[in-house]
Amino acid sequence: MAGMKWMDGFSWVGGGGGASGSAGGSGVAGGAGLQSVYQAAQAMIQAQAAQQGTQVYEITDHTPEAVDVAVLEKPVEKPIPSQLTEIKTDLKEYAELAAIVGISPAELTIETFKAFLHEHDIPVFNLKEVITYMDDKAKKESKDKAGWYWKPLRQKDHRISTSFGIEAKWIGPPGALSLRAASDWYRYPGKDWSYVYDKLVPLHALKKVALIEKHFGDKVGVFVCDYAPIPAIPHPDPFLMAVIANPRVKEGEGRWVIDFWNEPGFGLTQMLK
Repeated sequence: MAGMKWMDGFSWVGGGGGASGSAGGSGVAGGAGLQSVYQAAQAMIQAQAAQQGTQVYEITDHTPEAVDVAVLEKPVEKPIPSQLTEIKTDLKEYAELAAIVGISPAELTIETFKAFLHEHDIPVFNLKEVITYMDDKAKKESKDKAGWYWKPLRQKDHRISTSFGIEAKWIGPPGALSLRAASDWYRYPGKDWSYVYDKLVPLHALKKVALIEKHFGDKVGVFVCDYAPIPAIPHPDPFLMAVIANPRVKEGEGRWVIDFWNEPGFGLTQMLK
């Protein structure tokens, strides 16, 4: 591919069947030969986008000497938390009767926890957005592009017989193996049930953990995301998640991402000022 020259326009190619449009310059100079090169490059970009499900821009050099095409993936934006809106508030009578008869269904704990988050003005990140964001970051930052997973904050936070997400795994025929990255991964007991998150947790997150502990005790587990197996950078930016074990946990039920912090940039000295 020739060196990049003056770029006087771009056109939106889309991804996986997306819409098309244009802005800036129009057409490619240079005759039928260059036009065929342009068309072949455009077809290659569209095929790649359709296969990967990405959105791409086509940027072209409108000089007669060359046709240059660059592919830019649309950046994944950091998720923004919001308050829960669908809250059941008529739980008191049911909770009292459940306590009398000695039952504690997961559905009741889940609805009670939702009301708790709403009452204490704790916003929640969209789980799918967090997964997409972390997949993108781990692709760039995790060692060997092995992905990311959730670690319990404490040993007591492990959820028995609970698993979710995708495990890192070597796949393919012998001699042509490729690593499938971990994504949103947790499994109990896993290879070592004693492993926990071993980095500093900021004060604002610690306050939320203490509040959850006060109201729910062992009914709610707390997890922090980390890269697998060892981060290529020493301080990945983690999310904090609360988990209530239930039959639909793999679908995201009973999981709330409730905090995020940048590493480094905080420490006990700064937090205690």
